[in-house]
Amino acid sequence: MAVFRYKGMKPSGKEVNGLLDAASEREARQQLKNQDIYLTEFREDSLSSAQKSSTKSSVWNLSWGKKTSAQERIVFTRQLATLLSAGFPLVEALKAVEEQIKTGYLRQVITELRSAVVEGQALSTVMSRFPAVFPAYYFNLVRAGESGGALETVLEQLAEVMEAQAAMRSKLISAMIYPLIMAVSGFLILVFLMSVVVPRVVQVFQDTQQALPLITRSLLAISDFFVAWGVLLIIGLMISTLLFSLWAKSEKGRPRFERILFRTPFVGTMMTRIITL
Repeated sequence: MAVFRYKGMKPSGKEVNGLLDAASEREARQQLKNQDIYLTEFREDSLSSAQKSSTKSSVWNLSWGKKTSAQERIVFTRQLATLLSAGFPLVEALKAVEEQIKTGYLRQVITELRSAVVEGQALSTVMSRFPAVFPAYYFNLVRAGESGGALETVLEQLAEVMEAQAAMRSKLISAMIYPLIMAVSGFLILVFLMSVVVPRVVQVFQDTQQALPLITRSLLAISDFFVAWGVLLIIGLMISTLLFSLWAKSEKGRPRFERILFRTPFVGTMMTRIITL
């Protein structure tokens, strides 16, 4: 995804400008065309250009500068809902939230939201231009709230849902930390035993010049493997873990990873219990 800055004119003659989040220049131009905006200036925003990843892979295209944390989205949604419930007009509510956020990509997005709403555009329409910040379910629910005249109610419900998701994620991480530590510790102990302890013990038997039992010879073969390849094995495991983590966090990988977890014996049951807590 990239951010594009544009200036243009509506059929009514009204000048418009702002930022647009899109996967490509072609997609961005098509979105603006669908909004009946005649472009007079169009370029990729400097913030996006400076932070573009060197590869287009969904695993490596992290776009760090364009990321917003779940907590930031929760705070934004909750504050906006509270201000709207208190009777603030949407533009003033967005301005108040914007002033609370000093820096970062989210502030830039909120600035664009406010500018577009001032120009008469629907909040949900502008949100749909920033899928990295507002997922499809988010701006679709906002659109429903706008249509039903219950925007503040929808935002409050969104904040509650996101808070519940964050709490579930925290519980899941806490529940998985201990087994993960035990697994890693067990693997490291195994490497130590096979690389250091077993060779010394086997050497004692070899010094007696007696025929080694099959089990001992098997342990010795495994020990030789760890001595020769142990370091590379650990490095490979670390790289594989990093790649898997990036895939599990990616847009395509996360749903598949979650399906795998829910279908895994014991883990799926534990996750279901955590969700229902």
